Amino acid sequence: MLKVALCKCSDSKQYIKERLASFLGKAYDFELCDFDNQDDLFSNDFTFDILMLDKSLFNDITKFHDYLKRRTSVHEENMKFVYYADNPVTELDMDRIINYLREHMGYKSMYFTVEFLTDKGLRSIAISKILFFEFHNRKIRIKTQSNEYFCNDTLKNVMDLFSKHDYY
Repeated sequence: MLKVALCKCSDSKQYIKERLASFLGKAYDFELCDFDNQDDLFSNDFTFDILMLDKSLFNDITKFHDYLKRRTSVHEENMKFVYYADNPVTELDMDRIINYLREHMGYKSMYFTVEFLTDKGLRSIAISKILFFEFHNRKIRIKTQSNEYFCNDTLKNVMDLFSKHDYY
């Protein structure tokens, strides 16, 4: 299970949860733990794979670097990641975290996703979850097992995205 600690990022918790769920799908469970300050984070007994900290904590938290190393769990490839995010967390912040996960968890080979700019923002959608596409009223409807998205694109561009992953 992927464990993610949020420190002073509680305003973005739902957004972070949605983006991680979209990327990870059912291939990997995750848990978000929310902390109001670094003292609460440091006083708990959990270990974390990813720490998302508000940028305002950067100066305070650097002195705890060794502590953070000890308190971070070790996955197959020694995944340890501390990220200082904007508050609220931006799309760019989440893109960087998802790219990190892709590199360190082998997602390029085991779980393909395609990113779409949809009516709900930038979404990384697992190919295995997409049921169908439909072109209607100059928009592409992307129907997944649990959601429905609309994007302004052409079917040709969508098919080009899939051909990169050997899907036709």
